[in-house]
Amino acid sequence: MQADWDDLQKALQPQQKGATIQWYPGHVAAAERELKRRLEAVDVVIEVRDGRCPRATAHPMLPKWSGKGSTRLVLLNRADMIEPEDRRAWSLALEAERGAAGGAVWTNGRLGAGVEAVLATLRAAAAGIDARRARRGLRPRPVRAAVVGFPNVGKSALINRLLGRRARESAARPGEAAAHLAACDDIGAAGYEALHVAAALLETLRRLPRARAHLRALQRCYGLAWPDAESGEAFLHELARRRFNDEPPRAAERVLRDFRELRLGKICLELPRS
Repeated sequence: MQADWDDLQKALQPQQKGATIQWYPGHVAAAERELKRRLEAVDVVIEVRDGRCPRATAHPMLPKWSGKGSTRLVLLNRADMIEPEDRRAWSLALEAERGAAGGAVWTNGRLGAGVEAVLATLRAAAAGIDARRARRGLRPRPVRAAVVGFPNVGKSALINRLLGRRARESAARPGEAAAHLAACDDIGAAGYEALHVAAALLETLRRLPRARAHLRALQRCYGLAWPDAESGEAFLHELARRRFNDEPPRAAERVLRDFRELRLGKICLELPRS
């Protein structure tokens, strides 16, 4: 099995400029050309997405770049961090979108959930390759698979589970889609300002169908109600005044950490109907 290409995906990380999250720096075109070249020779492309933001962690060009006849499997990782209702909604939405190509597999690379379904796909691909090669009088060969995805969506943990050994060290490296990526820690911390990302996260929570529950969780965690008239950034400034020595960046970092560590509950930032 081929290693995943974190080095290429790192090049896709947004760069901060002012209050925005900047995408596609100048060298990204070369990285994408290299990724495309490698994918053309792969039998199975395993795309790992963060289940909390499946749209933001999807690369729109992967179906086109995947080699002719290759199998593409979409994994929605961190299933343990998403409510069952939201998982079902995404499964149905992706099944409808992808049609005969199949829906998606929910995984938890850290605990191994969903790994057997991935292995079954790889075994089926290998059997098909060997059958085609046998008809041409060729010997069997190992299946060539690539695990791709944004940094920190769980690729390393998944690869370790698939191989049954520690092949790679896992590490947490740090538009609205960009804000969701940053909130989920799928973008390196150097690429954004915590205050802007945390404010965007709070605004998203207020728009979700279970907004009332999310606002109650905020009040429970911080002892601070969020008036309807306030923005996410205003909430952070008030939280900073009360609990973080009037330092909004510290309040923002705390909110992001609490979201990532599930202290605000299991939350999916993107829903199919949104």
